[in-house]
This record gives sequence, structure tokens and C-alpha cells, in this order.
Amino acid sequence: IHPQRNAMAEITVGSEVEKKFPGYGVYQGTVESIDGDTCLVRWRCAEPEEPTTLTLAEAAKCLVTKHKSPPSKKKATKKPAPKRAPPTDDEKPSKKTKKDPPNAAALANAPGDASCAAEVRTGLKKVEAYAQNWLSKHKKDDAPSGSEVVEMLKLLNGKWPTQARPNVTDTGRPVPGMCAGLVFALGQGARTSLISTNHPQMTKFLVKWCRATLPKTKKGAEFPFSSLQVNYNYAAKKHVDGNNIGPSYIISLGKHTGGNLWTADQGIIECHDQWKLFDGNTEHYTTPFKGERISFIAFAHEQYNKLEAPIAKNLQSLGFTAARSDRKDLEFFARFRIERSYLTEEHNAKFKAELKKRAQKSAPASTLKLHDVAVECYGRQADRGGGWMAFHGINGVETLQLTPNSVGIWCAELKFVDGKLALVSHKRLDFYNKREKATAEFQKQVEKMKDGTPVLLGIADTACAASRPLGQGLY
Repeated sequence: IHPQRNAMAEITVGSEVEKKFPGYGVYQGTVESIDGDTCLVRWRCAEPEEPTTLTLAEAAKCLVTKHKSPPSKKKATKKPAPKRAPPTDDEKPSKKTKKDPPNAAALANAPGDASCAAEVRTGLKKVEAYAQNWLSKHKKDDAPSGSEVVEMLKLLNGKWPTQARPNVTDTGRPVPGMCAGLVFALGQGARTSLISTNHPQMTKFLVKWCRATLPKTKKGAEFPFSSLQVNYNYAAKKHVDGNNIGPSYIISLGKHTGGNLWTADQGIIECHDQWKLFDGNTEHYTTPFKGERISFIAFAHEQYNKLEAPIAKNLQSLGFTAARSDRKDLEFFARFRIERSYLTEEHNAKFKAELKKRAQKSAPASTLKLHDVAVECYGRQADRGGGWMAFHGINGVETLQLTPNSVGIWCAELKFVDGKLALVSHKRLDFYNKREKATAEFQKQVEKMKDGTPVLLGIADTACAASRPLGQGLY
């Protein structure tokens, strides 16, 4: 029997599967239903319990445990406790005897079990009813106040849905919060979040409040946003938002002290009871706080203008102002759009031909006069980067090549010999893969330099990862 076909035969409702989603991590889930040669898997610790359709062949590759058939109905049996992901090294309890009680600390931080999920659903139903009642009693142009937003969310009684956001927590465990509006779902692409699909009145209520209180743009228009992230009572560690376009707005509500936002470019931003603009594409984190803190981040997902028409229409009906299917950018976002696609083979051929033609005519560096320096970088989109550095010094014009497909920053340190430039060193610092090591190496090199030392810097491919920006140490 073919091993994969044999495994496919073992896929039944209740089978446990485990799958790695690039950029998100490894998720465990349970087969919820089977339809022909596909099955629906509900992932644990996703937003919230995200479902994905897999082929049986895909599920077979991810199979962890075959679901056991239910026991005979003749005997009353207790339902098995829900399975959780294997504990990490930090979570593993010490060896205990059979009489020892369970590890309370580990259980407290385990993914929500059935009873916890029931409490969350009950709270969300109360929140949805509150929002629906408020919307039915107020005019179309009315908007709720911040105190009403807090009053509504307090109906959750501290039992919030959780999200798997390993980039904002040191523990890697799910955090209490939810994202209303546009999200990029595992295996499904850009769509309306489950929280908004299942709780449209709550979403409309929150969006109304946002649109009424968010500051206007410089041109007096509404701040456009496709998504609203709501966080409850946790301080996000230093991180970078990976899917935003343009700036974001943040505000925190509730009775608390501290809990400000630190950003790499602005420092401390006080956002308690006031919307503040910040760049989520730079490093930022939440400062320590005491009390109850609910934070809201209004932002636009970079896919906001490339949605399927029904999804865009649905988001617009919920009140979101950045939701399109025509692939055209709103004027506000046009200057923030950075296309990351590579040149086509046709354009790469033209690019290479232009470089060759220029080199035959006269090497660019050949025009340098004494003491001149020049740097030319092609960027990763152009045939995986490359470029050169050159200077006219004691040995005439010297050209240093920047190797294509080499990440980080190339650094050429120069010095003056008899009043003319000379090369000290030329090397690549790998800030992309080894940021901390490269930063320390660069700092050490700079500290040894005399004042006035000439240095040429060039980027051949990609200087750093978006999730690991260069940081203040380098600057």
C-alpha cells in the first residue's frame, strides 16, 4: 500500500494534525469535517480557532494522532480532556509521583479549554447584544463614547478571545485580544476576520467610535483604516508590524497608569485616552502598566486594495474606510506603497544590457577626480542586487564590487596617506541574519576610527529584515 494513501485512509473526524504556516509558526488542529477529498481543520490558538480547508493528502502529511473511535454507548464515559500542544522546555514540569497534583502554572497558561471557550462565547454574545441595542436606539450619525466602549467590553468579564501573536510576547503563548476587519487568514488569504463575521454589531459599534474620534488627515479627510486591533491587559514586547501600509493610530482606555507606547523614532508616546499617530513599521513596544488597559490600533493592511469584491463590500458595510477591490491606492497611502516584486526576465535582460553598454562606453568610476568617491547600488529587485564603490586616491581610481545576492551592508573604511585616499578595509556586515553580532562589530570598528575618517556604505541586496530593523545601536 502506498504510505500516503494509507495515511489518507486514517484521516477521520477528530484526527489531530500539525502544520507549519510560513511567517506564523506551527499550529495544531483537529479535523472537524470531511467532504470528499478535502477536510476542514480547526486550528487551536488562532484568531479565534481559525478553520482551514486541506486536501486529505495534505492532512495526511500533517497527521499527528489518529482519532480513536468513541467508546460503546452502553457505558457512560467522561469526554477526554482537550489536547494541548507539547510543553516547551520552560513549561515542562518536574518529575512527580502519581499522587502529585497537576502543574497549576502550566494549566493556567494552556490554550483555552472547552469551559474557557464557552465563557468567551457567552461574553461575546453579551457584547454583541449591547452593541445591537445601542445601534438600534441611536441615529445613523451618532457615535458611542469611549466610556461606552469600555462599558461594552467589560461584559467580557476579563474572558477575552485569544490570538497567536508570537512576535509580541516572550512566552510565545496566545494573548488576549482580537482583530476586527481585514486580516490575512492562515491558508485563506485576505478576508474579514472571524470575530467581525460572527459579531458584526460589535464591529460596527467600535468602528463608529473610531471614525468619530480619530484625528483627521492634513487634508481634513477621515483617517483610512481597514482593521482594528484590540488588546487586553498585556504589554507587547518590542516588535515590528509586518503587514501594515502607512502609519497607525493607537489609544488606550481603562483605569491604568503607565502603558505608554515606545517607538524607535519618537520615543515615549502617551496614548491614554488620546489617539496618537505612530509608524508600526518601526520597532515599538508597550511600557509597563498597572490597572486595566484596553488598547486599540487602527491601521490599514497592505492588501486593503486587492480584495475580492464581496470582501471589500462586507468591510465597507461594517464601516471600514480602506477596503477596495480595484487595486488602486487611496491618495493617503500612495506614497507608502513599496512594491516588492522582482524585475521580470525581460526587464532584467534590459538592465544587464544597459550596464554592459554603459561599461563599454566608459566605466562610471573612470570619471572620478582626485578625492572623489562614488557608490552605486542596484537593489534586490534588479537581478538580486549588486553594485560598486569607488574612490580616486593614492593608487588612482579603485573600484570595489558589491556582490549580488549578499544581504547586510558593505562597509569600506578609507584613510588619508600623503593627503590622498587609501583603502583600509572592505567587508560585508550581515545585519540581516546576525544583527546583534554585526552591530557590535560595526560599533567596535567605528570606535577605533579617528575623527574625519571617510567611510563608504552600500547595500547590494537587503540591509535587514523588516522584523529585525537595524536599531539605534547602528545609528
